[in-house]
Amino acid sequence: GVVPFVLHVLVAPVATPIARRRLRRLLAEPAEGPETPPPVDPAAWAGKSLFVVAGEPSGDRLAARVVGEIRRQAPDVRIRGYAGPAVAAAGAVLDRSIVEHAVVGFTAVVATLPTWWRLCAEALAIFREDPPDVLLTIDFPGLNLRLARWARRAGIRTVHLVAPQTWAWAPWRTGRLRRAVSLLLVTFPFEPRVFRAAGVHAAYVGHPLFEAPLPPPSSPD
Repeated sequence: GVVPFVLHVLVAPVATPIARRRLRRLLAEPAEGPETPPPVDPAAWAGKSLFVVAGEPSGDRLAARVVGEIRRQAPDVRIRGYAGPAVAAAGAVLDRSIVEHAVVGFTAVVATLPTWWRLCAEALAIFREDPPDVLLTIDFPGLNLRLARWARRAGIRTVHLVAPQTWAWAPWRTGRLRRAVSLLLVTFPFEPRVFRAAGVHAAYVGHPLFEAPLPPPSSPD
């Protein structure tokens, strides 16, 4: 928000050197390995519901892997949400396909604001009238952290995959993340200790590019 940003600018000359020393100390600690999740009891998840939000193609592909694994381990979980074709193919029922609306640039964002406002209003209605047991948001923090904050206020457990790099470019937004997310799944091994120090419950799950590397660039010939 504007207020945290202004406060950060005012105190940055004093706070930034302190924060950098603290971050260096945290990064000097040994890196963590990915956490091993506990075994899943399919019976405990029967009848539970998961709402997934992935707002761009990369998030859609990553969310599809999560949805597919949930389907494999707990096939009776109801999965719905806002995403794209990959999540739908993995077994989720889409309330709305949204990845085609992802845009970059100020003008493009302003032009699509009515679409996102309608989406937010619809999501708020779902959180009130048919709340899921868990909201899983994938990246796309501009929309997803807002939805997660509203969901958490409604008593819904919120899980966010792919941490916004607030430690690098927007430290004043860490408080917003802490209020929005019950559990943060991070992709770099140093991030859990950084976010935990800021009061965010974080777990390292590995980076998808190490499991599915990008293909080499094609030859110019």
